[in-house]
Amino acid sequence: AKRPGSAAKLDGVELIRFPSDAAAYDAFKAGQIDWVIVPPDKVADAAATYGDQAVKPFAADLFFGINTANPSLADPRFRQAIVKAVDRDAVVKAALPGRLAQQTIVPSGVPGAIGPEGCGDPCKYDPAAAKVLLAQAFPDGKVPAVAIEIPQDPADVPMAQSVQQQLVAVG
Repeated sequence: AKRPGSAAKLDGVELIRFPSDAAAYDAFKAGQIDWVIVPPDKVADAAATYGDQAVKPFAADLFFGINTANPSLADPRFRQAIVKAVDRDAVVKAALPGRLAQQTIVPSGVPGAIGPEGCGDPCKYDPAAAKVLLAQAFPDGKVPAVAIEIPQDPADVPMAQSVQQQLVAVG
């Protein structure tokens, strides 16, 4: 409710919980609510139906970290190969269709943000360089398997699958 003496243009805002973003989006399409988070798989549909001006993406952070305490990841060349094997644009495209990847460690809008150059050459997607680093780290060709652990959020599955495919592609 509007605070007494407030110059706000609204009398109040009612927040309604839904069991999922998809259920909330269905209620939005039915005219039952005024604003909604559009599920990632419905962004293209929403933009086509309501127009690009009505559908604006939120900033989203996808975090993929390397467990440096894992003994199989002790060789820095192995960790560097993993970083170079991951195409961040492809990961974002798989996990958040219609969004653009920002190549940075700390995204804009977050204190300490790093500019659009990101971490530069060390983070540059380069599968050929990743293969060279793997050959240097494991001359016998016995590259350890890398476990990819994700939270129980189904939205993280496409990200993990994309990363998995890219790691397999470089060996």
